[in-house]
Amino acid sequence: MRDNLGLLNHDTLSRLEFAGFSDYISDIQNLCIWLLQNRDYSLSDRMLILGLAMRELQEIQDTQAAERIPAWFVKWQAHTKGSVLAETLSQLEGNRQWFLMNNSKLLLGLRVVPCMKKFYPSIAEHIDLVRQPESFSCNADKYHALDTQFVQQFPNIDHFFENYMVLTLFRLIFPFHEASVWQSYLYLCSFYSLMRFVSVAAAPHTMTELIDALSILSRACLNMSQFSNFTAEQLDSSDSSSLAHMAILLRG
Repeated sequence: MRDNLGLLNHDTLSRLEFAGFSDYISDIQNLCIWLLQNRDYSLSDRMLILGLAMRELQEIQDTQAAERIPAWFVKWQAHTKGSVLAETLSQLEGNRQWFLMNNSKLLLGLRVVPCMKKFYPSIAEHIDLVRQPESFSCNADKYHALDTQFVQQFPNIDHFFENYMVLTLFRLIFPFHEASVWQSYLYLCSFYSLMRFVSVAAAPHTMTELIDALSILSRACLNMSQFSNFTAEQLDSSDSSSLAHMAILLRG
C-alpha cells in the first residue's frame, strides 16, 4: 500500500477541508493503528484511547493549528505501550440497553440491503428483534445469554477483532475518510459496536460461521452508500456523539 503513498495522500486530501494534515497523513494513520494494537488494554479500551486522541485531533482541525500536530503525535505515541490511562478509562461506563437499542436500529436499517435479506431473519429470531410501525424491541436476556455463550466459545476473540479493525483502518484510510476526523471516529465506533453485536446475535458455533457472518455484515455496510452518514446522523440527532456515549457503544 505504501508504494502508492503519493496517490493515497492525493485521494485523501481531495476530501479534507484542512490542508494542514497533508504532511502527516501516513504518520497519523500509523499512530491510530499502533494505539489499536496496544494489548495492555482490552480492545474496547483501545478504541476509547483512540477516541481521546481523535478528540484532540479534531480540536486541531477546528482551529487549523497544524503546528500542534507534532506535539500531539509525540503525546499519543507514548500511549502505544503501557496502561497509564486505565484509571481515566474506568470512569467511562457502558450501558447494555442503549447498546442493544442503537445496534438494533442500525441492523433494521441494513435489513433491506440484498446480501442481508437471508441473514437478517435468523439474527432477529435469536434476540426477538421485532419491528413495529413506530418502534422496535429486542430481548436483552436472550442477548445476554448469547453473549455468555460467545465468550465461552471464543475466549481469545479480541485478537481476531483487533486484526479485523486494523484492516478496516487501512481500508478507510482512517481518520481521513470523512471531512471531520471526529465523524470518522463516530463511524468506526458504530461499525465496531455493530460488528460485536452481530457476532453475538448471529450465534456462531465455529470460527467459519463467525467469519461468514461478518463478511455479510461488512458487505452490507459497504453496499449501503449512506451507512457512514446514517450512523453519524443517528448519534448526532440523539445528542449521543460524545466520548462518553462512545463508551456505551464500545462496552455493550
